[in-house]
Amino acid sequence: MTNILGELFVEFVAALVRGGVYALWLKALTWLSTRIRGRTAAIVAAVLMAALLFFLMPLVTGLIL
Repeated sequence: MTNILGELFVEFVAALVRGGVYALWLKALTWLSTRIRGRTAAIVAAVLMAALLFFLMPLVTGLIL
């Protein structure tokens, strides 16, 4: 029973960390999008940021937990 509760707690904390990192990332990208001029530059920046988020999110979550 304790093992099950421990696993649930770890998953709960991981979900909170992922949500927090995602919220910070979204805030940073919203700020950045107002600074970028030009459609092509905005698309390139969005693709690069999405790729970074895709690869860094598991890394950050793994380091914290």
